[in-house]
Amino acid sequence: MKDFDGNDKKKTVFVLVFQEGFHLRDRITKVCQSSQAKIFALPDNGQRGLDPFKRMIKEIRSKVTSMAQLIELTEKQMAEYLSGIQTVDDFPGISASLFHVQFLRREKSIFHCLNMLSRQGQIVQGYVWTSLTKQEFLDAFYGPEVNLLSEAEEHSPRNYSLQVEEVRSDKLNPPTLFRTNEFTKYFQMLVDNYAIPSYKEINPAVYSIVSFPFLFGVMYGDVGHGSVLLAASLFLMAFGRGLATRFETFKEVFEFRYMLFLMAFFSVYCGLMYNDFMSLPLNLFNSCYNAETGIRKDPQCVYPVGIDPIWYGTK
Repeated sequence: MKDFDGNDKKKTVFVLVFQEGFHLRDRITKVCQSSQAKIFALPDNGQRGLDPFKRMIKEIRSKVTSMAQLIELTEKQMAEYLSGIQTVDDFPGISASLFHVQFLRREKSIFHCLNMLSRQGQIVQGYVWTSLTKQEFLDAFYGPEVNLLSEAEEHSPRNYSLQVEEVRSDKLNPPTLFRTNEFTKYFQMLVDNYAIPSYKEINPAVYSIVSFPFLFGVMYGDVGHGSVLLAASLFLMAFGRGLATRFETFKEVFEFRYMLFLMAFFSVYCGLMYNDFMSLPLNLFNSCYNAETGIRKDPQCVYPVGIDPIWYGTK
């Protein structure tokens, strides 16, 4: 048989014939209910012919047809209703639901800020931390976007007086603010993962600009691997900005380019100190030792850069 969606569905139909009795009927009903079987009563006078069954089947089919039509009509009305509330009259291309979500988020953020303020009559006051000067704060409040509003408009910010006073107190504990740029951003994030320095405390991120890449080079010093990273970082510095604008996933890799460059540079530097290229010794200059006897050729001989490659043959 087919369900309301038109999909084929298998059903098993069986008929139970038993001698009339209350206890027997109750027991059979419980067995059917435990098997999740649906019980249908046979029509009266069904034993005398098929006409009562045909009438019952006709009534059931009529109910199924009416139910299917009702479901179809309900779905159609629901689609029309949702389509009607989904569009904005003045802006046909904007989704009404998204518009309401943005509106509620804005109102929630406004009331969240207002709940932090105290009110005395018509005056609302509060304390804020800002890195801006008094004039910069006022310029930000009466910013260029305010010019889009009319001077005579009721809710224009220019119709309200904003007074900014600087408060100085030794009892206050200001938050920490470190201004970063494209070069120092990830070094500061690296330090902040451990702990954020307190106000007026020395910022370790300044020293980590050199110490972190250098320690990386000490651990992974290799001219070959470092050269690959160095080439990748130079490629990012030269062509990464264009790729970052075209591919969103490439943006984070592009912002990492300066740290990657320093890590690659110190990896190559320490690789030269180790005389190591892809885990193989480099013999850039002649060794100061005899490879067969291990005797130093000249007491005054000093290998110019890094470790003498003869040491790779020791046991």
